[in-house]
Amino acid sequence: MWRHYFVYWSASYALKNTNNKTKVLVECGVCDGLTISYAIGAAKNNASNYKGYLYDAWEGMRDDLLTDSEKGMATEYSYLQIEETKKNLRESENNLIYNQGFIPESFQFSENPRQVSWLHIDLNSSIATEAALIFFYDSLESGGIIIFDDYGWIGYEKTRSLVDNFFFKKDDSNLIHLPTGQALVFKK
Repeated sequence: MWRHYFVYWSASYALKNTNNKTKVLVECGVCDGLTISYAIGAAKNNASNYKGYLYDAWEGMRDDLLTDSEKGMATEYSYLQIEETKKNLRESENNLIYNQGFIPESFQFSENPRQVSWLHIDLNSSIATEAALIFFYDSLESGGIIIFDDYGWIGYEKTRSLVDNFFFKKDDSNLIHLPTGQALVFKK
């Protein structure tokens, strides 16, 4: 429950503190759509106009995108189907763009936003997490937020290390580790 509270709160904060007319939500690692539904709820309450860009393979994870400590996740999401996610999010279908494929390759053929208000990264892969972070960071508006799901969990030390190293070099953002295992990044 707390993890979803932070998703809703962070999306609300980002939507109120970014300047773009159309507020843009991006989620990398959508699964069945539960997490993005909380951000969409925040958008419906805090923005007159929003768009959601959703990125997922909607199939099992690829072995070459997993480190040794992440290999146990390889078949974890093989049950996913994009049509089921679309069904779960049908009330917001006119505001959502689905980008199916593995990150980072999918960025080359996806419909990608130019500016981002809120970014959620939940990829269970440090390689894909780093690729998403590099791809979207410069598009994140001032006042925007990134929320990482896999930051503080056992087995995701590589993800935490790469996120820490990425933001150690940045003076335009602040990172906070949450007790839920998530991390929030506020862009100044």
